[in-house]
Amino acid sequence: MNQENNILNNVLPSFTFSIKEYLHIFNINSLLTLNNFINTINKISPTTVYRIFIYGMYEYQKNIINSPEITINIITKVVEFVNSDKKNKPSKDKIEKIYKMILSSKDLDDFNKLEHLIEK
Repeated sequence: MNQENNILNNVLPSFTFSIKEYLHIFNINSLLTLNNFINTINKISPTTVYRIFIYGMYEYQKNIINSPEITINIITKVVEFVNSDKKNKPSKDKIEKIYKMILSSKDLDDFNKLEHLIEK
């Protein structure tokens, strides 16, 4: 297991993609396709789902204000997926807090601060 983690930690960071390239790899070009992707995922790591979510929210942030129901749906699915080992559903307050943080985020670093809240 440690050897596998070492390989992942040393190899994966060498693959650097821009946000647009990363989303393009997964054929995500709008909030709707991000939503469709999250609906259809089977076997993918929570880290990948989280990264796609963060990049998608950052890239399509202007559309989030006009699509709150889609955004809240996506947030709920991501939180449930990342925390699938826990039996509790995410609270409405938690989803609302994440949504408000996304709306107030100014750059990618602000989005990365969401990871702790999502995994809580």
